[in-house]
Amino acid sequence: MKRNTYIIGGAILVLAAAFSAYSLMREPDVAAPVAANTDGAKFSGKITAVETGCYYDATCSVTIGGKKVIVTTGGRGPWQEKPVGRILGADSIGDLESRIGDRANVYATTTETGDYTLYGDTNFYIEVEK
Repeated sequence: MKRNTYIIGGAILVLAAAFSAYSLMREPDVAAPVAANTDGAKFSGKITAVETGCYYDATCSVTIGGKKVIVTTGGRGPWQEKPVGRILGADSIGDLESRIGDRANVYATTTETGDYTLYGDTNFYIEVEK
């Protein structure tokens, strides 16, 4: 009985190590949000969509006034070392789902793809009005 426990425990450790190694070596499927410039832009609008699929290698974003704002990107990459702004007026991006229809103010920079991103400056923000 004790021997079986060691075998099962060892197998779990081997699988965990293999999965970790795969995760570290795997290239993310989503391109990092690259800031097109260092200048920020301010705009306001209604929150119309919240995308929270950034668990591993997708992008979490909020659409405000018809403009997509990248909040965070999953996966591993050099963009994770860049400064990133914050969400004000809500505890997390998940909390914004219940705020669809509310107005928000944004200070962010544009990306090479024409979206906006909070990456690049800790002063960038999405501020949900009360």
